[in-house]
Amino acid sequence: MIELGVSDYHILQATGNHIVGVKADEGDVLVSNDVTAGGFEKRTPPDAPLDVAFDPQDPKRMIVATKQGTFTSNNEGGSWRPRDPVTTEQLAWPKSDVLYRADTGGVIKVSSDGGESWEDTGTVGMPINELAVDADGALYASVAGGEVRRSTDGGKTWKLLVKLK
Repeated sequence: MIELGVSDYHILQATGNHIVGVKADEGDVLVSNDVTAGGFEKRTPPDAPLDVAFDPQDPKRMIVATKQGTFTSNNEGGSWRPRDPVTTEQLAWPKSDVLYRADTGGVIKVSSDGGESWEDTGTVGMPINELAVDADGALYASVAGGEVRRSTDGGKTWKLLVKLK
C-alpha cells in the first residue's frame, strides 16, 4: 500500500522493519512488520489514538494513548487491554522496562512493565505536544510557545533547552 501524496499520517513510529502509523482524523492503527513489502494491516483500538508506541525490543507489544486512557496489546494490535482510565496524550518507549507517558497538564508517569502499572515521576507543568527520549535516556518535551524542555532524571525535573522565536 503505497500512499505517497495520498495520506496524512498524524502519528508515525518506527523501529527496525516495524512501522506503526495513524492517519489524520482516523481511529485505526496501521501496522507493518515488513516495511520492504510496503503493506499495512489495520488494527482498531478501543478509542482514537492520540499517540502510539511499541516496545523497541518486541514490536508486537504496543500501547495507545487515548482520551479514555491507555490500552496495551501483545499481538500487534489484534486485541487490547485497558491499563489506566486517565487521559494520556503522549508516549515514549526507549527500552522494554522504561515506558513514559504524559497526561493532560504535563504530568509524567513511568512504567517498568509495559504499561500494566504506572508511577508518577514529575510534571512539565503544562500540556505536552510531543514527548521523546534520546539514546542516553534524557526526556524531551515540546510545549506551547515554541519551547523544548529536557529532563535528565526520568522526568522528575525539567529545564528549558530551547525557545523558538
